[in-house]
Order: sequence, then C-alpha cells, then structure tokens
Amino acid sequence: MVENALMNASAPVMAVRASNALAVVPTKAVAVGGSVESSFGLMERAKLAMFAVMTALLYPELAFSQTTVQPEAPLTMLQTARSKAQNSSLNVQSAQNGGTNTLSTILIVFGVLGVACAGISGYKLWDNIQKGEQARGSNGACIGGIIFGSVLTIIAVIVGVVTNYVTSN
Repeated sequence: MVENALMNASAPVMAVRASNALAVVPTKAVAVGGSVESSFGLMERAKLAMFAVMTALLYPELAFSQTTVQPEAPLTMLQTARSKAQNSSLNVQSAQNGGTNTLSTILIVFGVLGVACAGISGYKLWDNIQKGEQARGSNGACIGGIIFGSVLTIIAVIVGVVTNYVTSN
C-alpha cells in the first residue's frame, strides 16, 4: 500500500508500506523555473509502488499477517535441544574411541610407508653398489631415503605403542 506522500510531488519524503514495514524514502526537492520538483522521478515512484504491490501479492503472509509473540518459544526450543542431546549417542567415550581408532589407522599407514620407503631405498642402494660405475642412481639419495623411512617407522611404532599400551586402549 502506498501512502499519501507518494502521490504528492512536492513531498520531502515518500513512505511506502510493504509487508508490515514502512519504508521512508527521502527525496530532494529542486527548484526549477519557480516550481518545486522532486528529484525522485515518476519512473522511480512507479518502480517503488510496483515493488510494494508485488511484495503484497507474492508474500501475503508478510503483508497482511498479524505478528504474534510467543514468550515461551525460547524455553521450548531449549527443552527440545536438551532432550535431543540426552538421547544422542555421541558422548565423550565414543569420541575418544573414534579418535583412538583414527590415530591407530594413521600410525599403521605411516609405519607401512616408512618400511616401504626404507626398503625401496635400501634395494636401490644395493643395486647401485652392485652395478658400480654403471649405476645411474645417487647413493646419497638412497641413504637419505633409508634414514627417512627408518625414522618414520620408528616414530610410528613408538607413538603406537605408547598410545595403545600406556593408555590401555
């Protein structure tokens, strides 16, 4: 619904009611040839009026509804949330078990990768030594791979043992 100020060309403000909210749009009056004319043109007013009408037509529940406040709504939401939390199967014990299982899986993967890295590097070093001058690989890279794979395996085994036996999980 468009207020009376929208119809008056010399009004300093325009008020448009759309969906229970009153929008006040300021306009700037400009004197042109002795008459006062609004800088908020006819097309803009038509667009604003069309917006208000379309809002009322597309969302009638917003434009014509009465707002009712239920003061007990937050309490019922809190009670619902508490009851769902009590019925939930997610608790500290299940989170600890899930974390322990995930950590064990990661440690097993790191242990296997460490053994594989050390094994492949060891084989390449042995192959380089067997070929002598004909070898194409770098002995330093092979030794580095053996050290990296060994350290990775040692850390994975130590952390796995500490996690599983010290915490008795």
